Amino acid sequence: KRYLHHDGREIWGVLSVTLARTADGAARFFICQIRDITAPERELRHTKLLLEETIANIEDGVVLLDAERHVVLFNRAYSALFGLDESTLRGMSRAQFLGHVGKLVEDPSTFEQTFSEISLNADSNIAYFTLVRPTRRVLRRSARPVGSEGERLYLIVWHDVTIEHDRARMVDVLNRGAQ
Repeated sequence: KRYLHHDGREIWGVLSVTLARTADGAARFFICQIRDITAPERELRHTKLLLEETIANIEDGVVLLDAERHVVLFNRAYSALFGLDESTLRGMSRAQFLGHVGKLVEDPSTFEQTFSEISLNADSNIAYFTLVRPTRRVLRRSARPVGSEGERLYLIVWHDVTIEHDRARMVDVLNRGAQ
């Protein structure tokens, strides 16, 4: 419950009420206890804000999926990376994601096959994908199961490795040319 102190500040408390009865079971009186949880509540809200700000400012695309592979949480970089509207992202299914991203890759059937072979149940896994629309980008996708109070979730991070990939290809080409 939220209480207002006489000086106007908010106080958060947990209210516990127990009914005391007479020997014949009739209500006699209530025992009420209020425990002040203002500091922990404030800390929790502050921690939540810091976490939201941190995820929002990560340059990699970050998405959290539920057990059915629906989007629960995402950052702006994720929506921008795939050209997805933030208003339609929450709750987006795996099939919807594959349908959208399949239009952005060079070979949609290979993309879907590679994507379907990835197991989100492994401790961690990494796969690489190349987008060709709107511009060519090589992405490293890492996935890891995470849990919260028995709930199975999946943390997916998409990192643009185009520069590193192209440098490695260039070095390979130069090395083969020197032989």
